[in-house]
Amino acid sequence: MPQDQQPNNRRLATRRVMGRPVTATNPLERSVDITERRLQKLVFILAIFLLPAIIAPGVLIWQTRDDVPRVETSTAIATTTSAAAPIAPITSTIGADNSNKVAAHWSWQGRDKPGVITVPPGTDAGTRILITVDAQGNPRPAVPIPADAGVTAVMVVVVLLGVLMGTVIAAMTWIRRRYDHKRDMLWDEALHRFFS
Repeated sequence: MPQDQQPNNRRLATRRVMGRPVTATNPLERSVDITERRLQKLVFILAIFLLPAIIAPGVLIWQTRDDVPRVETSTAIATTTSAAAPIAPITSTIGADNSNKVAAHWSWQGRDKPGVITVPPGTDAGTRILITVDAQGNPRPAVPIPADAGVTAVMVVVVLLGVLMGTVIAAMTWIRRRYDHKRDMLWDEALHRFFS
């Protein structure tokens, strides 16, 4: 370039901008702050990617909600024919306690059925009690209703979501403490350099 020719400032500015990306950075932001922000973004991105893994078990459980066979039971009203023993102190933990089983009869599909049922201690003879019977009318213990698979699926998703949120909060807290400690160390070093 000849000495008398002035450089084109516009061309130099364009080359500078094109050669090096211009970013809007905070001059007071240190590398520790940038690293902390990047780690926090990484934790959030991982949490977002883990959401389908949390929802998948709930969907799989939801799809099995009608596949569980149900035990067919009905109820009947039984009338006791003998009285149950009053409450007695337990003297032994070995074996079954048959003191609350009494003879009773009930009507099942138009027929009178006799049998032995379990009643609360002290039940008088002639007491009418609602019992659970099977398809043949025989007494059976009351079967607890299993939780519906839909409810279980929702609970699994809620619990796993809670675990994920707890993990994210724990990770964010750990990152914040670690980088606060690093900032304090950098601040102490800067003060030491300034005063020495």
